[in-house]
Amino acid sequence: MPGSRVRVPPLLFPKPFRDFIPLTVMPRQLALSALAAVLLASPVPAQSVAGEWNATYDTPGGPRSFTVVLEVSGDSLTGVVKRPAGESPLSGRIAGDSVHFSYLITYGDNTLTIGISARVTGDAMSGVARFGFQAEAAFSARRAKRPESSGRFWPFGCSGTL
Repeated sequence: MPGSRVRVPPLLFPKPFRDFIPLTVMPRQLALSALAAVLLASPVPAQSVAGEWNATYDTPGGPRSFTVVLEVSGDSLTGVVKRPAGESPLSGRIAGDSVHFSYLITYGDNTLTIGISARVTGDAMSGVARFGFQAEAAFSARRAKRPESSGRFWPFGCSGTL
């Protein structure tokens, strides 16, 4: 009813407004307040770091390039590091825009743990590579470009020209 007044529970509004809120305004106001609370409380998902990355770290012998393939499950990272000397499985974690992962390599007759700590910004990562407990180097990576599609779909693995 237009002009009707309704008694509102004391927790929703301060005392001066509690007894004199028009019935037509209250449902809209409550709905908008609830919607705003839900939108503000919902976390904005970060861009996934999953996928292939072209990485480099600097060593005393010069920069070393390799490929990192990351898979994300919750805050856990798994994947593989592809180097000219072979592939190594990796494991780690992600927290916000920071990634931390490690993998093992064989250097001479020794096994060495390489630890990467980096910050992700869009399609780039930058941070530090730690070589066991002995040395550190600058680390950087860029997301690998996905191959362009020709726009044609050839079913069943067929190829050809139009």
